[in-house]
Amino acid sequence: MIQTKVCSKCKKSLPKIRFFRRDEAKDGFRNICKVCDGIRERARKLSKLALTSIIPVALSNGAISSEDH
Repeated sequence: MIQTKVCSKCKKSLPKIRFFRRDEAKDGFRNICKVCDGIRERARKLSKLALTSIIPVALSNGAISSEDH
């Protein structure tokens, strides 16, 4: 029998192979599935990229001062 787990993000019941391992967790797996984790990670990287791109532009055109950020 395949062991399953419910992803806390998408709420789907998936085989445990669809979750990354995590030694600290009771069952040994993360609470969100690999797909949701990938989406979260991409959003985090895009957000970080946007911040590093926006602040220098805003500084150069005078939209914000160096004391604002």
